[in-house]
Amino acid sequence: MIQINIVLAVFNLIPIPPLDGSKVLAGLIPGRQEWLLWLEQYGIILLLLLVFTGAIGFLIRLIIVPLASFLINFGYGIAMLMR
Repeated sequence: MIQINIVLAVFNLIPIPPLDGSKVLAGLIPGRQEWLLWLEQYGIILLLLLVFTGAIGFLIRLIIVPLASFLINFGYGIAMLMR
């Protein structure tokens, strides 16, 4: 379950519209975001292209494996402290 939640969270934070990561990135970057309006037009095509080429899977695996390992070890450590 931990790994599924991490996959969904990381995937949703990719900064390509219509995903939420584009809104987060727009909020962090100061100034006008004309690039976001342009990207919203082609975002779904770009997202599908990245999914079908496997680029998204590669990038997500770079983040998910270490993060899942950390969270599992962290949970195990807390469980051992609670004993």
